[in-house]
Amino acid sequence: MKKPLPTRHASPVTGRRLLWLGGIAALCLAISAGLYFVRGSFQASGPRSPALPMNATEDPVVLPVEAPLHSEQEVRALKEEEISLARLLLQDFPDNEVALVIMANVFHRHGNAIESLKFRERALEVNPDRADLYASLAWYALQKGRFEEAVTHYGKALALDPRLPNVHSTMAEALMQLGRHEEAVGVLHQALRLAPKSSLAHYLMGQALLQLEDYEKAVDHYREAIKIEPTYASAHYGLATVCGRMSQKTEAAKHMDRFRALAAESRRDFQNRKRAFDDFRDMQKNAAITHINVGRMYRDQGQPEKAERLFKQAAGLDPQNVTCFLELASLYEERKQAARSLQMRRRVRDLQPSSASSYLMIGILSAHLGHMDDAEEAFRAMVTLAPAKPEGYRELARLYLKLGKDLAQARRLSEKAVSLEASAANYFVLGWACDATGDSAMALPALKEAVALDPGNQTYVRLLHSVQLKR
Repeated sequence: MKKPLPTRHASPVTGRRLLWLGGIAALCLAISAGLYFVRGSFQASGPRSPALPMNATEDPVVLPVEAPLHSEQEVRALKEEEISLARLLLQDFPDNEVALVIMANVFHRHGNAIESLKFRERALEVNPDRADLYASLAWYALQKGRFEEAVTHYGKALALDPRLPNVHSTMAEALMQLGRHEEAVGVLHQALRLAPKSSLAHYLMGQALLQLEDYEKAVDHYREAIKIEPTYASAHYGLATVCGRMSQKTEAAKHMDRFRALAAESRRDFQNRKRAFDDFRDMQKNAAITHINVGRMYRDQGQPEKAERLFKQAAGLDPQNVTCFLELASLYEERKQAARSLQMRRRVRDLQPSSASSYLMIGILSAHLGHMDDAEEAFRAMVTLAPAKPEGYRELARLYLKLGKDLAQARRLSEKAVSLEASAANYFVLGWACDATGDSAMALPALKEAVALDPGNQTYVRLLHSVQLKR
């Protein structure tokens, strides 16, 4: 039975068993004109915009490495640190709903349902409009067999957010436990309207229709569940059952054999797993999530230094967690620390080599740090990975224009960008490229369009006036 887990939030740890790694050396160069750091993207810069100051010296970011856990004692110590961190957050921000949910999630993962419920209920007192919290309370009630209570909480969750993922399916499950199969079918129809490819919703629909003796429709839904998820053992069992009731003995035997084979395979996998290692590793990954979420809380409350420390500790606990590096990159971008941000963006690229946005950010940062070859390589990678997105073409064109090379290619790239998206930034670079290639007649309408779309951008206005003076 697939059940939703409560929504996760995050938290920091004290420095235990930390071995420090050196980062890459910071590149201490001034950036070229017009770099605007924003979360996730950069505003277009122009040929004559003033340079924004960057930190002249940036030490490389040194990230801790948390040694893997090897004993139950170490697990207990990490759990205690995680709880202490969540308590400290609540101390700093008492009765804050986010802090309360973070604490609830920590207790949930540690297996303390009573404490987890207590903090979720406190969070609902602070903000009674949290649909996810009602869904969490319903999930707990479902596990305890309190099905009426689960249905009530699920109803409140859906009243607040009718599109909340998985809630219709799990509500239907509670209704079926109460023998209210017709109601369950109605709820599952809503689930399938929202997620027509949900194998769980199709399986549960099959179960409900089986109980209502609507065998033909039950078969359709069991088959659809198996089509979506061929190894769905319970769906094979359900299909075997309904086929048996329809006297389709051959079909029933086929799916029962398949169910038994999948069940045996599942038991073997379970027995062969190195559960201790997996549990220890999961504990560190979850602790990293707590650090990230607590770090976000401090960041949003105007305490970036604490946030930075927590994001770094998250990276030490789980160096495969992309989010901690993205959060660090955003902090460094806000501080105008381009070299440090570049270091983090490269870590993201290494973890997600097919992420086009990583290459875009690496290219922009590299260009403004004076590493033009690296920037060109990154923008080319962006174009290759995301040929339908305009940013790679636009930024590669901008790079060529700043360098004063391959101007004809810059114009072709900017034209491609505009063809993909008629945005102010794309029209601006096209106008710049036309002007650089001596075609002021084409530059003028492009720049007018850029200014019309973004009239407050003085870089666009200045270049437009410059081109108009040439006419």
